Amino acid sequence: VEGLQSLHLTELSQDLLGPCKSWACIVGMALFIGITLEIMVRIESVVSPFQSQFPVPIHPLVSALKIFVYQGSKQWPIGPGSRVAACFGFFTALIMGSLYSGSITAFFAIPFRSKPIDSALDLINSDVRPALRSKTNFYQSLLAENGILFPARDRAAAFSGKDIASWNFLKLVADGKYALADVYSSAVGVAFSFEKRGERCKFYLAKESVRTDTDVFAFQKNSPILYQFNHKMKWLRYYGIIQHLKEKYYAVQCEMEIKSEGPHPMTIYQVQGAGYILAIGLVIAITGFFFEVTWSRLRTRNIKVAKVAIPLVMGVASQTTHVHLKLTYLDHHERIKEN
Repeated sequence: VEGLQSLHLTELSQDLLGPCKSWACIVGMALFIGITLEIMVRIESVVSPFQSQFPVPIHPLVSALKIFVYQGSKQWPIGPGSRVAACFGFFTALIMGSLYSGSITAFFAIPFRSKPIDSALDLINSDVRPALRSKTNFYQSLLAENGILFPARDRAAAFSGKDIASWNFLKLVADGKYALADVYSSAVGVAFSFEKRGERCKFYLAKESVRTDTDVFAFQKNSPILYQFNHKMKWLRYYGIIQHLKEKYYAVQCEMEIKSEGPHPMTIYQVQGAGYILAIGLVIAITGFFFEVTWSRLRTRNIKVAKVAIPLVMGVASQTTHVHLKLTYLDHHERIKEN
């Protein structure tokens, strides 16, 4: 007994709706780190001897974005506080990038396929239109009021056998506009006739059958043949013999590279973990930053006191020398008078 299979294919697509929350979180974290670095670098350039090497105010923000995108940057802050903040920002970028894509080298250019249709429920919940062979018994049964595809009856379309076997129709299936629900042997035979060995598959075969009781045989209600037939088919299906025959005689020659789904948005726990790392880094960076500012202020005050003390000492020394010379002159003048 051959069941109906939902045949669906999607070409390589950029389904950007799935990880939007993750990307928004990553971009927001990068902007926060960039703004923090900008403030710290500007303050350090005023109150500390570390002058900013960023000629344009927006450069620290761009540098922070590069840390997240390229996992590195050619320019790093000179000051200890801002450099610690940048280092922990780099660690945060590694954590969030690895959690998001499993690869820490690039996450803004991850091509992945849209989620395939593996069951009738997936087909009903998707925007893909069901396509069925017209003038067949399962066309009426699937779209009947108690049929499994009844919720999608308004989107369903009927095609003749000639249309289904044509590439013009199958290209629409390959583009993801239609999902063909047909007898397994017919759907696989027609679709795979357009596949090429070694190339990426154009079509995706659903994992679950839409129905498994489409073939009808006339038996008496309590016929022992009906019981034996159902019993044999049950064990053939249980031991996987039917599935083995399908895999042997309807083997896919192309390369199946369909992902089950796109990247998941990060969970709140994953975001919190990266946030904890960044928070610890910012606490250390701000503590070092305040220590740096305090040390710079004390150092500047000591330099000013030293500059004021040197002229005072020189003035006292000059006055002492002047008095000593004057006393020496008077003593010499008195000796001349005595002589």
